[in-house]
Amino acid sequence: MTSQVVFKIDSKLKKEAMQKSKKDGVAFSYILKSAVRDYVSGNLKLSLVHQDEYGDMEAFRQASYDDVLKMLGPMSKEEYDYYENL
Repeated sequence: MTSQVVFKIDSKLKKEAMQKSKKDGVAFSYILKSAVRDYVSGNLKLSLVHQDEYGDMEAFRQASYDDVLKMLGPMSKEEYDYYENL
């Protein structure tokens, strides 16, 4: 059984990813499914803070709630407080 996942992504990023997957001969959906599978199995490590935008956790803590939402996407104030207190 499968289910559908819907999320928003920057149009330019999506276009570039789809072009790259087509060039590589891989379905875009396979890229997304593989990323989720690898994340769940522990084979994909993610950083909550993109180094280009925030070089360290102190910079992340100093970022405004709106800045963090732009970087990470929608989250509740409680989720934001959780990450802020890491």
